[in-house]
Amino acid sequence: MLDLLRTLADGFPRLARRAAEIGWYIGFPISFFKLVREVLLHWRTGTFSGEDALLTLALVMMVWFAFRFVGIPLGGSLLAIAYIAYSLEGGQ
Repeated sequence: MLDLLRTLADGFPRLARRAAEIGWYIGFPISFFKLVREVLLHWRTGTFSGEDALLTLALVMMVWFAFRFVGIPLGGSLLAIAYIAYSLEGGQ
């Protein structure tokens, strides 16, 4: 019984790290989509402000870091999400 508890205790940090990583890769694209859609909405309605400009810069940096440090799957997915948000906002 003691060995079982020790094994569970030793594996828990790895399991928690893995769960956080999975949550990050699920939550990150969802928040990215919402932010891109909000910026596009402000752009189309004419209420684009300095905050939106900084947010746009942050979104561009997010895509660049995704390509640089994770690779094509995440970077390409973010570009596809941005295109979907653009299409949903009525962009042609």
